[in-house]
Amino acid sequence: HIASALVQGNKRNVTIFVGQIVTLPQAAAVLSADQFKENVAKINAALLALLDEFDLLLVDTWTDSWVAAANLATDQDDHMLRVSRFALAAVARLEALSAKEGALEHPSQLRVGLHSGTVVTRICF
Repeated sequence: HIASALVQGNKRNVTIFVGQIVTLPQAAAVLSADQFKENVAKINAALLALLDEFDLLLVDTWTDSWVAAANLATDQDDHMLRVSRFALAAVARLEALSAKEGALEHPSQLRVGLHSGTVVTRICF
């Protein structure tokens, strides 16, 4: 639905969140595979809960990075504010999770970037 509208030339102003867990390489070097997997699962769960709270669309994830958007799947006139607040909450949530005794086996930090404007897509086969 979203991709087909964009391919047809319909443009939409959106705000994109890109987050990277910058400490995962260090964690992978010192944790067992099970500990690392558990850390990533806890981080993902915390960020997924925030996505729901701020009503953002999860666009993509890979091991250490997240891409989410507002005003893409549904109309959200406050998309810039919504994503900015999500970014601040995500950084705070990860800091709190890292500070909590026994919550994570290795402390984590989140680097974020935001983009606001029109988007286009290209479908590759």
